[in-house]
Amino acid sequence: MLGQDRVYLAHEYLSEHWRLFQFSDVAARLGEADGLGYIASATLTENFNQFAVPANLQPLIAQTGDPILRETLRDVAANKNFRRDIFGRGGKILSKAERRELLGRMRFAPVVPRRRQVFKFRGPLNELIGRDDFYSPIADLLTERFATFDELLALPIFGEHAVDRLVECLALLIHSGQVVPLIIQPTMDPEPARRFNRMIVDRARGGRLYGYLASPIAGTGIRVDDFGLLTLAAIFDGEADTLLAAARHGLSIITALGRRPLDDGRALTEDDEAIEFLSARMRPVIVDDIPLWRRLGML
Repeated sequence: MLGQDRVYLAHEYLSEHWRLFQFSDVAARLGEADGLGYIASATLTENFNQFAVPANLQPLIAQTGDPILRETLRDVAANKNFRRDIFGRGGKILSKAERRELLGRMRFAPVVPRRRQVFKFRGPLNELIGRDDFYSPIADLLTERFATFDELLALPIFGEHAVDRLVECLALLIHSGQVVPLIIQPTMDPEPARRFNRMIVDRARGGRLYGYLASPIAGTGIRVDDFGLLTLAAIFDGEADTLLAAARHGLSIITALGRRPLDDGRALTEDDEAIEFLSARMRPVIVDDIPLWRRLGML
């Protein structure tokens, strides 16, 4: 716990009535209070037994009909100590046709540039290694254009017989923060999100750093690091005609805060060294991230 964020620790543990709840406790309370029923885990990989349950216990889970007991067994089987669940009213099990129809309406977009995408995923039990012949065609098509589920399913490696396989691939890509499902609406106005992102960059100039920008197309936050914020500050301030100019502007922002760039924990006290360091980190932002952020309506 000493290595965890203090804000998280205060939020999670400094509560007058703090105590651990089993899944069955939470399900019972929500059912009594609001008539809510369990729908799924908000951690996508937890919804796939092949990812979340040891192989020798998967038959037991599969034959357990009661959903409360099944989730309890899954917790014990995986030695799980933290859950994020979705409850709702009127939930029902979709038929294959209903599920397929819903999937067909979905579109997907990359939020990580193609050359930085990796097909190794942190699973509930261990690291999951994705087959390149499955994941590369998905990544290539999404780099070319935002694609529907049906367009991805039409790739030669998949086909209508492989709906579940494609769902698993997309779930892992979304879980790892490399792809997002889209909720594009015909009347969507991107300007509020863009104003919000400018405010985030303005806050960064004053030393208040936030790790996400808003994408109106994805309807969610897209991760951005400190170098991304510095690069955007240079662009918004008209100081990004060249990479060198952007790096110098970034250094001026850091210096005004009484700080220096850190390279593996070492403060770079010489300006030339600091500018070279910032240039190396801002280059991929300009080359790879900025075009992607524009496609996602963030800029």
